[in-house]
Amino acid sequence: MYDKEQIYDDKIHPLMEKVIAICKENDIQMLFNCYLKTDEDGDMTCDTYLESKEQNCNKLEDAAKVIRLGYVAQKPYFSAMTITKE
Repeated sequence: MYDKEQIYDDKIHPLMEKVIAICKENDIQMLFNCYLKTDEDGDMTCDTYLESKEQNCNKLEDAAKVIRLGYVAQKPYFSAMTITKE
């Protein structure tokens, strides 16, 4: 079984708190994803996405959507048709 949760808790989480605080203070867009564990309940990840109020990179926005949703959510398209038989 793959399990790196304790390593994350002990070594990475304290650093991430600092990184997140610095990004928030300086309005820096950021994306972090860490695969921690697989067990009978499925996969466990730690995901953090912060948007900037000033400027955002579309690639990071799209990557965050893929991580959260499993795909890039585009603006919905609408189509309507009427089929008639003569």
